[in-house]
Amino acid sequence: MIAALLLALGPLAGPGVRASSAQAPVAQAAGPTAAQLDALRRAALRRDPRALPRAPREHWPELLRWTAERERWPEGFGAAARALAEHDPARAVHELCALLERVPDFPPALHQLGVVYFRLQRYGDAAVPLERFLELAPERVAETRALAHAYYTLGRYAEARDHYQRVLAAEPRTAEAMRGLALSHLRLGDNARAQELLQQLLQLEPEHADAHAWLAQLLYDEEQLEAALAEALRARDLAPAVPRAWFLLGRIQGELGQHDAARAARERYETLAAAAQEVRGLEARLVFEPRSAPLVRRLIEVHAASGDIPALRAALARASALEPGSFELACLALGALERAGDLEGAARAAALLEERFAERAETWRLLEGWFARRKDLQRQLQAGERYRRLSAPR
Repeated sequence: MIAALLLALGPLAGPGVRASSAQAPVAQAAGPTAAQLDALRRAALRRDPRALPRAPREHWPELLRWTAERERWPEGFGAAARALAEHDPARAVHELCALLERVPDFPPALHQLGVVYFRLQRYGDAAVPLERFLELAPERVAETRALAHAYYTLGRYAEARDHYQRVLAAEPRTAEAMRGLALSHLRLGDNARAQELLQQLLQLEPEHADAHAWLAQLLYDEEQLEAALAEALRARDLAPAVPRAWFLLGRIQGELGQHDAARAARERYETLAAAAQEVRGLEARLVFEPRSAPLVRRLIEVHAASGDIPALRAALARASALEPGSFELACLALGALERAGDLEGAARAAALLEERFAERAETWRLLEGWFARRKDLQRQLQAGERYRRLSAPR
């Protein structure tokens, strides 16, 4: 179950769950305080999914029939959806566990809980509801790729390999399952099979940066340095903000005698690895402070400095939801996107500034610099004139 699907669902009732009346007036209670939400999140993350109640096996057919009737899903999915849309996975865990206490083993809630735990990097916890989901609905194995990912991350490589194979048997063109299967074989010592699977994946998705990087690693291990270099360069070009390719380039180019390039690659790797570590720290804090604008702004700055354009755009969207209509955020967006090399995004940010904040002198000072760097002399001069007019004493 994806967040977009959950968001479309309102509070609905099903068998054994009290329906809410659309006719009855509902008093608007005050929302929980920040301290109460913090306590709720911490309590949710202390929960053990193994302790969730189980449904008797004779109820499983009814649960599966109910799963197919989305218009009758139980209350709780709407709240979980809102939590996910607001980047609040700990609150989503709370809502999903509460639902599963009311409706034990409801398959969509088990699946979603496993996915949320996986995103939280709680891999052991993720496996529990996903295994229970699969026990109830084995024919839906294609939806449980995250279970294989959890096994792999836990170091249970044989189980990961076997589950990836089940997923691929159901959905043969699942790229991430093929990647996972390749890496499971690699961890189990079957490098030849891993290389074969990575090459199959690249036939399916030629621009899969991580597959190119792992293929570079395998070729490097086989001392095929020129071939490894070509794959590492391709991985770098496809995902220039991912550290792995730079690490490989530093090693491969060093062995090929390309010492200046190797030194530059190692330096870039160290920069990106430090940024990745800071991002992990920020994301861990945001689990408990999902509405912290300063943390999200710092995330924007780190992604901008590392040039991770997809992550930067996602962070900007998150910040925009937290601070709608913020002039300071609009200014930050222009600088961050330009610094990351996303000129298309920066042009949109500049247009947004011009459209929404034309009455502010600072807007035109920023745009004057933007147009100057774009070598648009006419608009640079126009922006400079607007800035001087708006900033003049009155």
